[in-house]
Amino acid sequence: MKIIKLDYSTIFILLTLLLCGYIRIGLIIIFIVLFHELGHVLVCLFFKYKIINVTIYPFGGITKIEKDINTNPSKELILAFAGIFMQIILIFIVKLFSIHDYELFLKYNYSIMLFNLLPIIPLDGSIIVNSILNKFFSFKKSYILYITISIISVFLSNSSVSFCVNTILNFSFSSFGIFFLFVKYL
Repeated sequence: MKIIKLDYSTIFILLTLLLCGYIRIGLIIIFIVLFHELGHVLVCLFFKYKIINVTIYPFGGITKIEKDINTNPSKELILAFAGIFMQIILIFIVKLFSIHDYELFLKYNYSIMLFNLLPIIPLDGSIIVNSILNKFFSFKKSYILYITISIISVFLSNSSVSFCVNTILNFSFSSFGIFFLFVKYL
């Protein structure tokens, strides 16, 4: 069984970038995403969670694991922050090797890192929010708040993009957020 899978859309976008002469950007993004997901995998191995698979999408990844639904919130926080932590380590590694596209790498790394901290399901930011809520509320109440915060975040994120960009990206960003809401439940 393959643990790491490239989604078909990722392969399509990489081929498109190759044909357009932008493959370097695609490879940088995929490398960042893989390194981020490596953080989650390492923590899963440490906590002895069963890793079902890691799927790489064009602008992110999802590590599916098998664990109890009532996992300790502190472990959830560590698991959520592991990807971000690996991205921070990656900044120093890339700087150490004096990569030619360091500024481009930083731009994409910070963008992915900040995007991932949004409290939108299944991004790490939502897991962080859910873990904090679980420390203060019952499971049912924290879950309802978790879903509500995620939905509000999708619409607030879309609204902020609408103010900044007045193009077709408004619809795309909203669709991207809704995709993340439902991909967790597939």
